[in-house]
Amino acid sequence: GLRSLRVVMSGSHRLPGAVGRALRFAAAALLLAISLLVAASTVAAAATISVTVSDGSTSVDESGTTDTFDVVLSEQPATSAVVSLSSSDPGEVTVSPATLTFTTENWNSAQTVTVTGVDDGEVDSAQTVTITLSGLGVTSISTGYGHTCAVTTAGGVKCWGDNQYGMLGDGTTTDRLIPVDVSGLTGGVAAIAVGTYHSCALTTSGGVKCWGFNHHGQLGSGTASWTSSLTPADVPGLTSGVASIDTGSAWTCVVTTAGGAKCWGYGSGPSPTDQYLPEELTSGVASFSLGHTYQCALTTSGGAKCGTSGGALGDVEGLTSGVASISAGTSQANSVGYLGCAVTTSGGAKCWGKNNYGQLGNGTTTDSPTPVDVSGLTSGVASISAGEATVCAVTTSGGAKCWGNNSFGRVGDGTTTDRSTPVDVSGLTSGVASIDSSDDPNSNYTCAVTTSGGATCWGLNQFGQLGDGTTTQRLTPVPVSGLLGGLLSSATVSVTNSSAVPGGLSVVQSDGSTGTTESG
Repeated sequence: GLRSLRVVMSGSHRLPGAVGRALRFAAAALLLAISLLVAASTVAAAATISVTVSDGSTSVDESGTTDTFDVVLSEQPATSAVVSLSSSDPGEVTVSPATLTFTTENWNSAQTVTVTGVDDGEVDSAQTVTITLSGLGVTSISTGYGHTCAVTTAGGVKCWGDNQYGMLGDGTTTDRLIPVDVSGLTGGVAAIAVGTYHSCALTTSGGVKCWGFNHHGQLGSGTASWTSSLTPADVPGLTSGVASIDTGSAWTCVVTTAGGAKCWGYGSGPSPTDQYLPEELTSGVASFSLGHTYQCALTTSGGAKCGTSGGALGDVEGLTSGVASISAGTSQANSVGYLGCAVTTSGGAKCWGKNNYGQLGNGTTTDSPTPVDVSGLTSGVASISAGEATVCAVTTSGGAKCWGNNSFGRVGDGTTTDRSTPVDVSGLTSGVASIDSSDDPNSNYTCAVTTSGGATCWGLNQFGQLGDGTTTQRLTPVPVSGLLGGLLSSATVSVTNSSAVPGGLSVVQSDGSTGTTESG
């Protein structure tokens, strides 16, 4: 049935011994769908947030007087739902808290939202402020070995899964089966990149922050040690001026707004040695893509250059121009062999390197040092992600296709059969914005972002990296708990801040919306 919200006014480096942790979580018997109608893990309809107001009288003013309303779910959800709240004009009225989380246990317990009148220092006419309630979604997602992070529609970062070295950034080393906030990064984040045991964020002001394990100097802090940073820390020299970021297993690269490239961590210098601080490598770089130990760069002239970490980047034969995007992956669990893929400016997909699982997508298992066309995807490709012997692409029509190694179901077609040509991802034949296939050896999972802002993952789940509240392997996509995006349609509550009425007086509104008064 339809679910609604009701608002009521109320007064690799995996170290020895770590793998044994994989089975310690009991699998939860949850139906991991947020939808109202679920079939084969596919959400068939969107929830509706309906707003009703039971009391038309409010009395608040600019001195900080507050009013409240309650929010509840009309029926029990199948998994957690996070509702984001925002004010259209925080200079007039603020709203708290910024999010509400409903679970299968507290779905019918009212959660109170507080609105507060703000003194703007002006005597003005009545101001109507809109409080918007919507499902919290994501704009991008990044996969690692056993943990996943996403940038939310509110500009914050949430992470989940393996947290042995603090790579979730919540100040602990406790694994999380559902998304948690990264400390200090609830807003102002533009992009996220995840390595094996570390994570880095690019802020909207162009700065870089990293956290997690630092054994190869991948946090860029100036040292390397077998210690962790459990919360984000600034990368020295990169508090501004960064345009994009990517991580490999234990290394990180950024492209600056000036077109330069800086890298640090495992074998990231001009010679194959670790670098603990960002080091300038080259110029004329549009973007970087880092695999496990393989790296590719898209040049500003539209060419592809690739090489191993710490090695020189060389031209990719046949792709010295006309490249729209590029992705570096890994071809074998023991890191022997490379994998690269690109999307051309004409929308075609090409891959090269090892092909032991059919990851080049040309219907064979024959290695190719030069790019080959991906079968059926010579046009109409929007983006591509090369993982660990698995490759996925998003088509211009919004569909997701994957091929290659299908261990643990990471291709997402409901089987564990390797695919040497692209196949549709179950339930994601449309409405996909981006996809990320993990390139860390033995990671074995994939995640995608839908055009409605929802996050979904599939494959291996031993640490909870799928974010569905379990450690159960999934052969088809399941929604990430709490990150529903457009599966919850938006609703609004009107709050009137009227300076025409002396502060402290009660305002009764015929339309039943919340009202405030300003002193003045």
